[in-house]
Amino acid sequence: MFNERNRTPSSDIGYGLYLYFLGLSTRSVSKALAYLHIVKRSHVTIWK
Repeated sequence: MFNERNRTPSSDIGYGLYLYFLGLSTRSVSKALAYLHIVKRSHVTIWK
């Protein structure tokens, strides 16, 4: 679901959480999402 308040779609957030709970660091998650051309977010954004 994507609404006007969210900059990132929920599916992309879910995939980032999936990668994070697999054991990747927040920096690794941000690099993986950028590499896969999903979204480009900083590691601090993923942490928050």
